[in-house]
Amino acid sequence: MPIVLHTDPELRAKKAEELSAFGGLNLLHIKRSVAQLIGQIGREGIFDQYTKHDISHIDEMLKNLEWIIPEQTKTVMSDADWLMIVLGVYFHDMGMLVTKDEFNARATPESGFSHFCEHVLYAGASGPDYKAMVAKLSGDDKDRFLYQEFVRHKHAERIRAWIMGQTTDQLGIAQTVIAEISKLLEHVGPQWHYLKPKLIANKEIEMG
Repeated sequence: MPIVLHTDPELRAKKAEELSAFGGLNLLHIKRSVAQLIGQIGREGIFDQYTKHDISHIDEMLKNLEWIIPEQTKTVMSDADWLMIVLGVYFHDMGMLVTKDEFNARATPESGFSHFCEHVLYAGASGPDYKAMVAKLSGDDKDRFLYQEFVRHKHAERIRAWIMGQTTDQLGIAQTVIAEISKLLEHVGPQWHYLKPKLIANKEIEMG
C-alpha cells in the first residue's frame, strides 16, 4: 500500500511546509521514513508477539484525532499546531524500535539494561515470584524477553531523549536509530528548540 497523506490532520499539517520556519520540511518524506523504521518493530524477536505498530496503527490514530479534537479547537489551531501533533503521532512508538546492534550491546557497562534487571524489573512484593517465572525461560528466550521488558518500560523516555538529541546509553545503545530521527527532523530549523516541548507533550499523550 502506498504511503500518502490522507487524513485531515495530515493535510492541515502539510500547510506548515509553506512557513519559512519549516523550510525544507517534507511531511510525506517523514511519513515514508517513519513507516520504514517502525515497520522494523518486532524484528530480532523483540515485540514480535505484540500487536502491530506499523504505519496502519499510525493512520488509525490520525483518524481518531478527527473526532478527538473538538471542532471549536480545530478553528483556532495553527498549521504549526497541526504539524506538531501529527509528528507526535508519527513518532510516539519509535522508542520500541530495537536494532540488532542495540540488542547485541545490551550487556555493555554503559547500557542501563543490567541496572534495570537488577534494581527495577524485580522490585516490589511480587518481584521474587516474577523472577522465578523468568528463570524458567530458555537462554535465548530469556535474553530477548528481558530486553523487551527493558525497552517496554523505557520506550517513552527513549523517544523523548532521541527527539531532544540526547544520546544517553542508559536507555539503550541506539545510535543508528537516533541518527535517523535526527536526520528526519533536521529541516525544522533553529526554532526546533522552542518546538521540541510541544512535540514531546503530544507524544506523551498515549493514544494507542
